[in-house]
Amino acid sequence: MNGNLRSLIDMLEAAQDGHMIKIALRSFAHSCGYDRFAYLQKDGTQVRTFHSYPGPWESIYLGSDYFNIDPVLAEAKRRRDVFFWTADAWPARGSSPLRRFRDEAISHGIRCGVTIPVEGSYGSAMMLTFASPERKVDISGVLDLPKRQFNC
Repeated sequence: MNGNLRSLIDMLEAAQDGHMIKIALRSFAHSCGYDRFAYLQKDGTQVRTFHSYPGPWESIYLGSDYFNIDPVLAEAKRRRDVFFWTADAWPARGSSPLRRFRDEAISHGIRCGVTIPVEGSYGSAMMLTFASPERKVDISGVLDLPKRQFNC
């Protein structure tokens, strides 16, 4: 894990409250070229979440039970490593729930991103997602990845 990401994780684990977590995530997201972030931490039976998604998107997401079909959540459950994603790659057949999910995500400024599953200290687990309305985001300098534009 590179130094920038390790520093972020250390800050998140040491944060005293949600405000400190949001400041750290917002700063990291903007340094990577992303507009939005989502943070989920599971520690035993406790779950904490913070995000900077628009309020209307949160209402739609929860009201439509999109957590059951969210391709990013599904992929994060399968992987234990950083992965890039794009809403443009999600299947969009007819009027399926996944198509509605994709179209609504894009209309709320969530088009591509990176998701980072992290094992925290003392058995906790975190999932960090950074999202952008853009089709390409260059984060090579922040995550020590080869220099290129990611069609997330």
